[in-house]
Amino acid sequence: MEYLLKVCAITTLFYVCYLLFLQQKTFFEQNRWFLLLGIVTALILPLITITNSVERVPIRVNEIESFRLTEPIQFITPVTNSINDLHIDESMPIDVKEVLQLIYVLGVLFFTIRFLIQLSSLLRFIFTSKKIKKGQFTIIERVKKSSPFSFFNWIIYNPKDYTTKELEQILIHEKVHATQKHTIDVLLMQLSCIMLWFNPFIWLYNRLVKQNLEFIADAKTQEQLNCKQTYQFTLLKETVVGKYAQLSNLFYSSLIKKRIVMLNKEKSKKINFIKYSFVLPLLAVFFMNFNINEVYTKNENGDYKEFLFLSSFSESEVHEFQAKLETQGYDFKIKKIKRNDKNLITGIYFNVSKEEVRGEYRMFSGKVLGSIAIRHFEKENKMFIQQLSFLRAYDLVSTNKNTVEIIIEKEKDTKYLDKLKKDFKEKYDVDFTYEINQTSNATFSYQFINNDKLGNKIKTAIDRKLGLKYDPDRKILIQYGFDKDGDISYGRVTYLKRYKSFRIMSYYTDNSLERAVKKFEKQNITIDFFNVKRNEKNEITAISIIANSKEDIITYNVDNKKAIHPIAINYADIIFNIELADQFQLKKSSK
Repeated sequence: MEYLLKVCAITTLFYVCYLLFLQQKTFFEQNRWFLLLGIVTALILPLITITNSVERVPIRVNEIESFRLTEPIQFITPVTNSINDLHIDESMPIDVKEVLQLIYVLGVLFFTIRFLIQLSSLLRFIFTSKKIKKGQFTIIERVKKSSPFSFFNWIIYNPKDYTTKELEQILIHEKVHATQKHTIDVLLMQLSCIMLWFNPFIWLYNRLVKQNLEFIADAKTQEQLNCKQTYQFTLLKETVVGKYAQLSNLFYSSLIKKRIVMLNKEKSKKINFIKYSFVLPLLAVFFMNFNINEVYTKNENGDYKEFLFLSSFSESEVHEFQAKLETQGYDFKIKKIKRNDKNLITGIYFNVSKEEVRGEYRMFSGKVLGSIAIRHFEKENKMFIQQLSFLRAYDLVSTNKNTVEIIIEKEKDTKYLDKLKKDFKEKYDVDFTYEINQTSNATFSYQFINNDKLGNKIKTAIDRKLGLKYDPDRKILIQYGFDKDGDISYGRVTYLKRYKSFRIMSYYTDNSLERAVKKFEKQNITIDFFNVKRNEKNEITAISIIANSKEDIITYNVDNKKAIHPIAINYADIIFNIELADQFQLKKSSK
């Protein structure tokens, strides 16, 4: 539908430019090519797109200065990402777009059938009538009263309705149509009207094309005649329109007065040729606004390689993942792994290394883990391993210029924390609380509360700093800790806003997936499902998902021999992550 709307927009641009700048000019043949170019451009230009890669570099806005602590801090085991007050949406209502598409198809069928009936009727008449061959033209004389017309090299008229001199003028006129292949213009416009039948401008455009073809034939005919007034009297004689073929070039037109006016009009000056270029800046504006796609490429600290380890990996898939890394020069070792009764990974401890770079990941939460991303920043000679949902959210909020970033470290005075508490309450209506344990095992923790909804507490190691990023537009809070080298070692995502989760179930049919795609289109989110495999019970055993919300592209792949576990697509105005639904504590909210 987007393509059709773009075609309509471009034809409207050409139509308006023709009316404003060219309709009163006598450049009939140039006008013909301008109008044809309009149709061809409208059909082709929407198919041409330019991809503009936009690098997503985190933006730090220090609206609130850094805060430091004085007391030493104790390390606490990392906690998995969480989603608060998540609404599960499994309903798939009938899409209005689906109804509009059905109406469009029915309209196309109606006008196609009408076109075929007209075409078959005309061809049947031509092939069953007596013909007289005159050079490259074929003359068909009919008995019924009818206005003269031509179709390619066939010229049809009733000789009894005209004098010999009038017939000579009519033949000259129709031979111009035939010689210049005006029938192609007419057929092209008929097909355009079928395709864009819902656009009123295409029918007006069709009228302009046919009118201009008559101007061309009239001008060429008058050039070959000694007496111009005689031809104009012949035009006036056609006051009553007989039956004619809709797909033909008609000698008579309802705009006889307009044709005579144009015949007597003084030739336009060549300086007016410049007006053909007036459409170019409008096309350029259209192209820049609608045919350039921005593709966001993520770059945190430079180029990196990313490998995804999924909690749904079977033992064989774990070995395949390990072999994949080894082929690229990595050493991947799993020291411990735990699974639940569904064979999903709930805990893992592994390390991965390449030359002098080494990374380690340890997580035993008792819940199904999210996808784990291993990122190797080759230029910085660093490796970062974290849950993919955290990285997606971290990348997302880092691109927002309004995001607030705060680093909390040790220092004597806690007045900065009090200032932080005050600023978050005044600016964002978010309560910030912190706690300092003054015992020998001193710890520091902080927590955010929004509208009585608790965010998780986060603590850090004895000599490590804490970090947070808050996106006030999306109400996303990123909390994270650092390792001894100053790199992010663990983190948590808290959504202080109400978001929805759409679940893909194993029993979903292809039609259900199609309706899900249309559902997300309403949110300006593009979802593609592919590589779908099913078992003998028609349950989904494998599926690949690509979600594009213009701010991020998220992929998810699963391939099992048995039915898939429910997959949660978490979204609001954007996609946040795609994970196994078992990972979240989902509850159904009242509608």
